[in-house]
Amino acid sequence: MTLDAHKTAVYHSAVDSWLLVVLGGAMLVSGTACILVVVMAGDAVASVIALSTGAVGAGLPLWILTSTSYTLTAQELVVRSGPLRWRIPLADIRELRRRRARCLRPLYP
Repeated sequence: MTLDAHKTAVYHSAVDSWLLVVLGGAMLVSGTACILVVVMAGDAVASVIALSTGAVGAGLPLWILTSTSYTLTAQELVVRSGPLRWRIPLADIRELRRRRARCLRPLYP
């Protein structure tokens, strides 16, 4: 596959059901704990801390689930997963293999 200098191809990562269950569970637990602390604490400082923690605990997994992608340009491959980003020059890629990894990281060593 060759790309013109101004074209890009974007591939979104598939989400395995086990990963969806794990990250969905993390979001549910985080949101529930946040609500419980806010309702039971009655303290403004505790509520702010709980809401901040809940936002990160629910937001980060959602961000990872919705934003993991691979963008191929004429010069590089850009891998995005939540707040993480890797830029890999195409000249550095020596081999491509089709595989399915059962791990929580992009398929890049």
